[in-house]
Amino acid sequence: AWSAVSSPVGRAPQSWGVASSGAAYASGRGNTEIARLQRFSAGSCVGFQVDFERGTVDVFIDGREFPEVFEGLTMPVFPAVSNCRSPARYILRVREDDENEEEQRA
Repeated sequence: AWSAVSSPVGRAPQSWGVASSGAAYASGRGNTEIARLQRFSAGSCVGFQVDFERGTVDVFIDGREFPEVFEGLTMPVFPAVSNCRSPARYILRVREDDENEEEQRA
């Protein structure tokens, strides 16, 4: 079973994530960094665009695009936001198309 206490997002099986240092981690590869993106901090905007047909994820940090950072995703996908180091505010938006958008604030 996955537990955020024992395995942060991106370091547990079937998960992926980007740390504020810009380090990208995927699919339980331990502490192995799969890519180095861009650092982010308070006030930054971080986005993920999932292509369900191709099983890929593009990452956006403060307007800069990092294409296909994550590949080989399997379904189902459960979006999550996590912060281990400092207070933060999150807005999680899920868009299926331009007309349908759900928003969850945490």
